[in-house]
Amino acid sequence: MPLTDLERELLDFAGLYFRYAGAQEQESRHRFDRSGTMHWRKVNDLLDWPKALECAPTTIKRMRRLQDDREARQLRAFAIAPSFCLTSCPLAR
Repeated sequence: MPLTDLERELLDFAGLYFRYAGAQEQESRHRFDRSGTMHWRKVNDLLDWPKALECAPTTIKRMRRLQDDREARQLRAFAIAPSFCLTSCPLAR
């Protein structure tokens, strides 16, 4: 199934860089009339679509890399947190 015009626009928008914090969410509300959460939920869904990769390969690869980096950071933080909590948390004693 080919991408819709809205899905193409979302991918194009995800590929843009914004200089100031909050600018992208504000522009997302203005352009697509949706919150930043809903915008990124749809973009993240598109990351798994082969047609999206054909349409915007650079954006999709960059978004996948960012997603993988974020997941790796979370896993490392979780691996460190239990031992730290057991030794420094007063409730764990």
